[in-house]
Amino acid sequence: NYLYELVRLFNSFYQNISVLGEPNEELKSLRLLLCKAVANNLALASSLLGISMPEGCKKKSLRRAILIILVNLFY
Repeated sequence: NYLYELVRLFNSFYQNISVLGEPNEELKSLRLLLCKAVANNLALASSLLGISMPEGCKKKSLRRAILIILVNLFY
């Protein structure tokens, strides 16, 4: 439930709040840190549950990485 809720909340944030398009550099940096923290948390929690990250995940965008994790979790 934790991973599902984290991804659900992050997805809502990502859809409604501009991250890369934010003109304020300080705010953009904070939002990017939040994205990185969520990605790290997803990777750690997935690992603890025995869900491996796909090999190419680190080279893809954060959104793509989260979608790959979701597919592995729920399908």
